[in-house]
Amino acid sequence: MIKKIFIPFIVSIFAFALISCKKTETTTTTTTIQSETWVKLTVHTSNDVVRPNYTVLMFETTAHQTPPTNTSPPVPKNPLPTIVRTAVSNSQGIAHFDLNDLVTSSTPKTYYFIAVQQDGSSYIWELPYMQVEANLKRGTMFMSSIFVR
Repeated sequence: MIKKIFIPFIVSIFAFALISCKKTETTTTTTTIQSETWVKLTVHTSNDVVRPNYTVLMFETTAHQTPPTNTSPPVPKNPLPTIVRTAVSNSQGIAHFDLNDLVTSSTPKTYYFIAVQQDGSSYIWELPYMQVEANLKRGTMFMSSIFVR
């Protein structure tokens, strides 16, 4: 009689132990948030007339030989510095630079932008020789205006 009760009792405990022991899996998901880095420059006149089809050039060094003063405009470098990127202003006058692959550091770096007319393989930089300066680091979204004639 004890054997009849004892064996089912042992089997029940063993079955309960097997059912209670289950495999636990942990899943870790890593999400990387990509910060957008871009520059949008609106090319327009001093009277706020937007100017499509202007080429905007991006440099790592200034395009001015001498900076502007109260009495004289800046003098452009000749030749211009090495061009890093170019963008053409659209029908709303906006030149958009997607810089996710270029500006990857969290340390700011200064870049310079000018708007020019393209004449074949040459660029015509008109007075007032305006230059936009931007300190960019990863995740910077920079918007400004650049004036032309």
